[in-house]
Amino acid sequence: MINAQAALANPAIMALCILVLGLTWKWTASGDRFALVLSAAVLLPLQLFGFVSDDYLGALNLYANVISTLILVSAFVLLALGSRRELQARHGP
Repeated sequence: MINAQAALANPAIMALCILVLGLTWKWTASGDRFALVLSAAVLLPLQLFGFVSDDYLGALNLYANVISTLILVSAFVLLALGSRRELQARHGP
C-alpha cells in the first residue's frame, strides 16, 4: 500500500515542483502577483497537510517539516523582496 502511494505521490510532487518553478520564473520576470498568490494558495495548504500526515505517522518527520516550512516561507519573502526591487528598478522609486 505504501509503495503504491509513493508511486502516485512522487510524480505528482515532481509535477507540482515544475509548475511552481514555471510560475515563479514568470512572476519574477513580469512582476505578476497572480503567480505568487497562486503558488502560496497551493503550497501553504500542502505544507499544512505535511504536518497532518506526519502527525498521523507519529511525528517522525517533524523537524524536516519545520525546516521545509522555514525554507518555503523564506522563499516567498525573498521572491517578494526581489520582485519589488526589480519593479522599482524598471519603473523608478
